[in-house]
Amino acid sequence: MRLLDLSAKERPTVGIILPDGMRLDVFTPTKSLRETFTFLGDALTKVANKTATDEDLDTMYDITARILSRNKQSITLSKSDLEERTDIEDITAILAAYIEFLTETVGSKN
Repeated sequence: MRLLDLSAKERPTVGIILPDGMRLDVFTPTKSLRETFTFLGDALTKVANKTATDEDLDTMYDITARILSRNKQSITLSKSDLEERTDIEDITAILAAYIEFLTETVGSKN
């Protein structure tokens, strides 16, 4: 019998160290997570333009928690965890690094 063990598959990761020193090796997104990126793009634009609402910031923290929770260490972070550990500049830096990682990962497959 053949067995396909996806748990043993090597997957690309990006290392992210949170302000408190916690290191996470974050995987590429699932399809359902990728579908939230439209909302994330809108929120990032508003932050850059200094027009972000509390709802936009909540969206950024929520999606960032979901991104960071897809990690090799199997650590789950909630939006409230991130709100206590990071500020909006940290969130923006995390998202920029993750987007750069995804761009490089997709680019290397071509």
